[in-house]
Amino acid sequence: MPMPAVPEAHGPWEVQEREFFSSKGNIIVIHPGSKYLRIGRVSDLKPYAMLQAVARLRSPDAQRHEDTLLVPDVRVTKHLLSEVEDCCIEICSLLQSCIQSNGGHRGLTPYTKIASMNRSSQQQPESIDKSNLSYVRTVDPNQAVVGDKVVYLEPRDAYNIHFPFRRGELNVHPGVGGSLTSVINDVEIIWCYAIEKLLRIPKAELGVYKAVLVIPDIYNRQHLKELTNLLLVRLGFASCFLVQMKMEYGGSDITQAFFWLLRRAAFPVKPCKPSDPVDAMILTQLKEDYCHLNMDISGIRDVSVTVDRPESMCRRYRFKLADECIIAPLGLFFPSLFSLTERHCETKGQPRYQHQAEDPHDMLYIRETGRRGKKEAEAGEDMAEEEEVGGDMDDFASGSDFQSDILLALDAAVLQSIERASETLSEEVVRKLYTNILVVGGSAKIEGFSTWLQNRIALKIPIEHRGEPIEVMTRVKDQDSENTVWKGAALFACMDAANELWIKPKEWKRYSVKILRERAPFVW
Repeated sequence: MPMPAVPEAHGPWEVQEREFFSSKGNIIVIHPGSKYLRIGRVSDLKPYAMLQAVARLRSPDAQRHEDTLLVPDVRVTKHLLSEVEDCCIEICSLLQSCIQSNGGHRGLTPYTKIASMNRSSQQQPESIDKSNLSYVRTVDPNQAVVGDKVVYLEPRDAYNIHFPFRRGELNVHPGVGGSLTSVINDVEIIWCYAIEKLLRIPKAELGVYKAVLVIPDIYNRQHLKELTNLLLVRLGFASCFLVQMKMEYGGSDITQAFFWLLRRAAFPVKPCKPSDPVDAMILTQLKEDYCHLNMDISGIRDVSVTVDRPESMCRRYRFKLADECIIAPLGLFFPSLFSLTERHCETKGQPRYQHQAEDPHDMLYIRETGRRGKKEAEAGEDMAEEEEVGGDMDDFASGSDFQSDILLALDAAVLQSIERASETLSEEVVRKLYTNILVVGGSAKIEGFSTWLQNRIALKIPIEHRGEPIEVMTRVKDQDSENTVWKGAALFACMDAANELWIKPKEWKRYSVKILRERAPFVW
């Protein structure tokens, strides 16, 4: 596989940036996503990206497990179908009320009309040429297949496929290879491969490098403990620290919603299974080519998709689409549409506290030692009173901040974040937050995204903060929105404030999670 190249700096800003970061080349920033791993030195203009997956041959009688490239869909029940169709009706009603730049109302094309046209004009796909792709065949059964090669595994070979992250968290599950130990082993294999093959750094030399790991805002403490141990002990980095970022849905949800809408409109590519890696890549490309949030694009469009399967003929399918292309990404603002996809849980708060025996400030430890002290001091008091006190502490220790909720629309999530921050900020700072909004991630590249989010926020912003123009940014200094989080972590690592956050292996071995409570740049 050819080595992906990081472009050389040419513009004046790029040259200045390269010079500024040149002395920080020993810091590696790791941003693990559900699909892709983004990794690179802070001196790189952008990170390398590779599929964060690993596959292993399994014996004929072994249990099968195949994680999918896209988040899995769910079984569509009558209730779920009704919920999704109601969501589509709500979106279509809104689209009909939208005003285009020419002053007219936006038209709407019934999906039944598109489906009828696609069925009546269905033709045989056009054969283009023999595919240049080849299936990956494993010579050594003990050798794992890592990264982008997982997409093109020989179908007749029996592989177990693992994506160790799902929705920003470690993908722990009850199936084969789903234990926390197994998942961490997979992460180590993938990260080692990326460091050695993409960054060209031998694992034995990581002792002179530092690592910055991007983690979710809502995190699992046990998982962070294992990931920190992976960086400092198993991989042998000289030091590390963690920074945060997360949202509960993303590009895979849009792709799955788009596929549901495509099937409703008589999508001609059959068979097409989102669980198949090649089909998942085709659907993702189709989404990136045609999905938009541009109100001026309406009516019936002639589109095409090229199906390129290894060692087969490339075939081009032509068909028609209309509002499917705008309804799918509007799931970001009407998340009931994403009920079609599987998620661990629909929560908006920190999970219940996981007891850490190494942490003397662990709430379970404080509760138990507090009980013993109370018993010794008040041995003659009524036990019921003691249990009442203990019960209150239980609620606090187990995470009373845990909130179960439906998924928030993106505009609602932005406003909620600002409202919560406003409790400790001045009015002037809050006003600036409402008018300067940065959105990161690949979905922010959808045409018309910034304008749509800007308008939605403008309608809901509190009256006292209205008046100033709202700016929604998706690109910072020409950085791709998919890489913004990685770049932000790289910049943060170079700040003077980061000097106090680094954790060294000796400190970790001595203090374990206690040091995360002191050094982590977030509430532990």
